[in-house]
Amino acid sequence: MKKHICKTLLGLLVCIGFYACNDEKYDTKAIAQEVRQRQVKRLTDTKLLRWVELKGTEVVIQAQKNLLRALYALQTKDSTLSLKKAYQQIDLQKLPNIDSLQRKCECQIRIQSQALQTKTVEFAENKTKICFQQKFILDNEEVGFWIILFDKKKTILGIKPKDIANL
Repeated sequence: MKKHICKTLLGLLVCIGFYACNDEKYDTKAIAQEVRQRQVKRLTDTKLLRWVELKGTEVVIQAQKNLLRALYALQTKDSTLSLKKAYQQIDLQKLPNIDSLQRKCECQIRIQSQALQTKTVEFAENKTKICFQQKFILDNEEVGFWIILFDKKKTILGIKPKDIANL
């Protein structure tokens, strides 16, 4: 009797084990793709600067939209104001959505009257920051420059491997 119970339990365990091993089928293509995505990618300075240029352009477009909204709001309150005079009265740090844009993109946004550098994108502050600059134009006249400072370490950590492949 003990012999039959032991054989039955052993047979049952073998069947359960066999069923458990055979039941799962792995998608090997998905596994291979995930392994490729998790591989460490080499990020050259040119690719990093190219990514900052693309991201900086996006940030400038968003910041410029916010600034123009604020300028037009000032202009509607006082119709005698031109865009340039409204621009002189506005404080960039008090603009709506600028703080959230800076936190979201992990950068510092400023407007300056003169360019900091000759190139649009380059390393700054002993290569710890990456500076992106673009002209700011009002009424077909250059008013200043958007200066976007990205922290190099945070930027490198924030870049997705898919983005590196597309550069």
